[in-house]
Amino acid sequence: MNDLASEESVSRAKGTIQDQLLQRFQRALGTSDLAVDDGFLDAGGDSLTAVETILEIEAEYGVTLSTAEFMALASAKNLAVDIVRKMATLAPSKADLTDKTLLSTVQRGDTKKVLVCAYGITGSAPFAITLAGVLPKDQPVSTAQVRPEIIESKALVSFAETAKSDADNILRQHPTQEHALLGFSLGAHVALSVGHELVGRNVPPSFISVMDDDAELDRRNFGILKKAPRAVVLPDQMKEALQRSTAEPIRTRIVYFRSEENDAYYRSDPTRGWGEIATGGVAYTDIEASHYNFASVTGLRQIAPRLEEELRKPVQVAPRVSDAQVLRFKARLAAREGDLATELDLLNGLIKSDHEQPSWVFANLAEAYFQKGDISCALEALASARKQDSWQLTIDMRFASLLHARGIKDEVETIVGRLRSMHADHPSVHDQMARVYFSIGFLQDCERELNLGLAMHPAHMRLWGLQLRWLRRKKAWQEMRVAAEHLVANFPDAKRFRTSLMKAYLKMGTPEQVLQFRDVFASEGRFDYDGLVLFGRALLRCGHGEEALRISEQSIGVRPWSPTAQFLRASCLQFLGRANEARRARHHAQRLRNTQEKPDQ
Repeated sequence: MNDLASEESVSRAKGTIQDQLLQRFQRALGTSDLAVDDGFLDAGGDSLTAVETILEIEAEYGVTLSTAEFMALASAKNLAVDIVRKMATLAPSKADLTDKTLLSTVQRGDTKKVLVCAYGITGSAPFAITLAGVLPKDQPVSTAQVRPEIIESKALVSFAETAKSDADNILRQHPTQEHALLGFSLGAHVALSVGHELVGRNVPPSFISVMDDDAELDRRNFGILKKAPRAVVLPDQMKEALQRSTAEPIRTRIVYFRSEENDAYYRSDPTRGWGEIATGGVAYTDIEASHYNFASVTGLRQIAPRLEEELRKPVQVAPRVSDAQVLRFKARLAAREGDLATELDLLNGLIKSDHEQPSWVFANLAEAYFQKGDISCALEALASARKQDSWQLTIDMRFASLLHARGIKDEVETIVGRLRSMHADHPSVHDQMARVYFSIGFLQDCERELNLGLAMHPAHMRLWGLQLRWLRRKKAWQEMRVAAEHLVANFPDAKRFRTSLMKAYLKMGTPEQVLQFRDVFASEGRFDYDGLVLFGRALLRCGHGEEALRISEQSIGVRPWSPTAQFLRASCLQFLGRANEARRARHHAQRLRNTQEKPDQ
């Protein structure tokens, strides 16, 4: 009788979970025409929605589900059976849903190093599935993922907060295997933080692989650590955490994959700062891809052979972090803490002990002196930075707008003279030159460099991104529309291109064309703040007041401290005849504009 009752209970659980899964699949795929036997991927699901759905399943039922299992089981019916089986055998200690992150198995294997893919700005790393498909079938691949429902309930201060959970997961699931870490873009800094946590536990990673990002040694983000985090949605929280996560030197090796189209950006430092971070050295490889398609099948097929080669190598003990590296890190940390005096003391002490410092040390010193108001010392440090950097265009890019804003005309004239005498041998050189011209308002010169660069490389994404900014400054809305339409068609996932297109449509007086993105915003939710505001304005201009109001409130939910969405909400309320509410909303928006209030968190 008890066995019969147990069987009935299990059967009911399967039925309930099956129905819940089917509803979850239908929401994820945006369709109600899906049966319990239909496969998720066959019905139109992609790798990103698969990873997001796995996250939801693991959070809901407290089970671990690999992407390989998800893809093999495929349907709500099969998955329900597997979930009930796992729940029946799950020890309570393993059902800890307070972990900030989780680790999912993408591809199994017991004889090789485990490759762990770190999450990026969305909190997941969907490229891990594609990467596993181009690596050997016995190469173990796992992907770390953030639990959004936990992270968004409490402000994320830095990646060090989540790294403990990541390290716990790696060591729990792969206790006897060596491991390597891989991160794309922002995920590179997540991987670095996890690496530090593992080093602290005496189980350092074999290496850290970086895909198309830099170590951000020259971004001081002055005082950021003294400011309370204010982001409320995951992508914005990840951006803020990046600003707070100062890259600290680590005793390991880095394998760096660079975008070939950005050749000029490597001429000052081929390692883009990672040589300062990794004591075991940096091996770099150029990939024929832009940042927007770096993690695509095309890019990952180029990366896979080098990764496989590195994964086969025996682990080598890297040298210890040097005293000079520690002091340089402390100087960068002082800047992020807002301690200008300590930063200046450390940087000057470093230079006094050894004048042969990297150029970014002198550049940071120059920026610190500019911030202090000591122009003479700033220019002296800037001159030293130029002497240390064989590719001075990098320094020009960083300081041109600051020199222009300070009215230091002779320095600006020197930069312009140097630019006009340069020979550009690569489209990325034209890109750098165009950016300098743009920053000091020489728009005709900027246009020339943009045209020359795009003639060399018609699909150069940095050039196209600057082209849109240049067209916007010129208010050339028709040209901006044509350029943005081309980019959106070729890179539909690049939100900034879509935002530029929406801006052009609104400026040209055709808000109805913005409404073609209604389904996109419905599926993406509330993350794209700039796009949401533009979409709300278009809805309002087309007379859809109620829908525009909902969008404005979604935008406020993303960035409650920003006045832009608050003004949109006031306009929506006015349109709907709710004058008193509109008046109060405008007053609140104006207060935010005047004081830039930040929420207490």
